[in-house]
Amino acid sequence: GLASGLGFGIAEGIMYSGQYYNGIESASVYFVRFFSCVALHAAWAGTAGILLHKNQTALLKTDDHGMFFISLVLIILLPMTLHGLYDTLLKQDHDILALVVSVGSFAVLSWQIETMRQKEPQALLSS
Repeated sequence: GLASGLGFGIAEGIMYSGQYYNGIESASVYFVRFFSCVALHAAWAGTAGILLHKNQTALLKTDDHGMFFISLVLIILLPMTLHGLYDTLLKQDHDILALVVSVGSFAVLSWQIETMRQKEPQALLSS
């Protein structure tokens, strides 16, 4: 999840730099936007990857395509919402609120990593 998020963040950072700023803004805007695109996409994709891993059993057990799709959407709802909220706030010039969402995004990823880390020794002991 992290690696795909990094790749997508780089691509989106390049796109925003070329389409929206394109020499109009100062260099600091390019740096902040590019850095935030890369880091936040890694956090959102990493969170989605961990959530998919945690819920893989439920996804693999269903033969109903509709239920699979609904389960998948519910699994990725949190990072998807954080991404949409961040983008919307940033585009509406609510920079402080966008910063709060970005910090929250990293907090969610950190929490997900920590919960997985705590489960790892138990999984090793049971095998």
